[in-house]
Amino acid sequence: MNEKGLVFGKGFLGKRIAEELGYELSDFRILDKESLENYLTEKKPTVVINVIGKTGRPNIDWCESHKEETIFSNITVPSMLVSFCSKQNIYLVHISSGCIYFGDNNGKGFSELDNPNFEGSLYSRTKILSEKILLEYPCLQLRIRMPIDDRPSSRNFIDKIREYEKLIDTQNSMTTVPHFLEGLRKLITKRANGIYNFVNPGTTSAVEVMNLYKEIIDSTHQFEKFSLEDLDKVIVAKRSNCYLNTDKLKSEGIILPEINNAVKECLENYKQSLKKMKGIILAGGTGSRLWPLTQVTNKHLLPVGQVPMIEFPLNTLNKIKVNSISIVTGGEHFQDIAKCLSSLNSDINFSYHYQHRAGGIAQALSIVEPFIKNEKIAVILGDNIFEEDFYKAAKHFENSNLGAMLFLKKVDDPERFGVAEIKEDKIISIEEKPKEPKSNLAVTGLYFYDSTVFEKIRKLKPSERGELEITDVNNLYLQEGRLGYHIIDGFWSDAGTQNSLPKCSDFVKKSGLSQEIYEKLKN
Repeated sequence: MNEKGLVFGKGFLGKRIAEELGYELSDFRILDKESLENYLTEKKPTVVINVIGKTGRPNIDWCESHKEETIFSNITVPSMLVSFCSKQNIYLVHISSGCIYFGDNNGKGFSELDNPNFEGSLYSRTKILSEKILLEYPCLQLRIRMPIDDRPSSRNFIDKIREYEKLIDTQNSMTTVPHFLEGLRKLITKRANGIYNFVNPGTTSAVEVMNLYKEIIDSTHQFEKFSLEDLDKVIVAKRSNCYLNTDKLKSEGIILPEINNAVKECLENYKQSLKKMKGIILAGGTGSRLWPLTQVTNKHLLPVGQVPMIEFPLNTLNKIKVNSISIVTGGEHFQDIAKCLSSLNSDINFSYHYQHRAGGIAQALSIVEPFIKNEKIAVILGDNIFEEDFYKAAKHFENSNLGAMLFLKKVDDPERFGVAEIKEDKIISIEEKPKEPKSNLAVTGLYFYDSTVFEKIRKLKPSERGELEITDVNNLYLQEGRLGYHIIDGFWSDAGTQNSLPKCSDFVKKSGLSQEIYEKLKN
């Protein structure tokens, strides 16, 4: 059969499904029945997979205060999809949830035939209703729970609970994503219909998962146990803790590994993925050059085109496939930056570090040392806007013996920047804002480093400005003979001044860069 698959839902799981099955990941925003039907008529898919659903950020408590969005995504969207797909003979797969039960059903686990017994959250109630509606049509519904993946993502259960200081030790069914993807392919091939509990056999808990995380990845990780009674005091919506029976899935010949063994397998692969380059966005400073605009907000939240300034450096890192990013920022608007980034449709795993005082780029970079475990890093200033895609440069750096790579741009006023001098394709000197520049190659606000950068920062002494200068760090790599460079072809500017902000806004609008980022991160 010549399949043409279409995946709705550009989040963590939707991207994984599209990637695994080779299906198109739709960027269409479902707003009404008519436009959806027109879109599907044009696309002519044979298989549609719906992964759209509101689970809330950072958790399902969000749904309680965002009822309209939750009901639309969790009930209205799947209802529209199944109605049209059934009329057009399009095979529909709906990714549902097992968070509609509570308990273990006297040790048997809840089967697909058991009536839901948990309505303690709006999220769960919407899942129960959508499941009942879809049962009226021929389609496949897959109940998953607490998806655990073998790669970092802010929606990966591992990354979510790693950020919590306290965890409950209650047994639950869970789904490991790599094994789910294998089974999903088999069910689609069979054209299976109905409801399936798509979880791994057995149960585990958040505490047990984090203990395995400590054993395999980070022995220094700390957390405390939390009772259900204590949890109930700090949450808005009740939580479903349940055990799902997987006999029906086994009857289809889909045998998933036992959950604890599957988690170990995921963590081993996760450990390997951590060796990939990590990203750091430096978004501190007082924003004095943009006063009085920065009286009311952090400068990195000011709009450039259609989106906040900080989403441009995020887009640059996203293009080089960085999926774990630390944000360094400070001031009274620290929480606003976290709120802005948490609202994005992205599978990037964010961590946040507070900068108590401005002490130069190198000082800000030093704050994230605990975040780096011998990986190479991409560091970008939060007000820098680049047009170019640096994926090839990143791959070259990752696979080289270079310790650092600078990104240089030819400018008309090099005396305003750090300036690199090149001879025989090698950097031979770097000067910070020289009165008589030796070249017109400005050092931009994007840097690649290996993990020895932190040792070098510790060797620095404050400059006359009282700061730890990044140019001094780069010169240490130069002395080692491990400093590379890449000359930028496209647009580059920082958006951090009264003159450059409108210039950047004009460029990103005319080039379509802000629209591209808006569609990628907001949909």
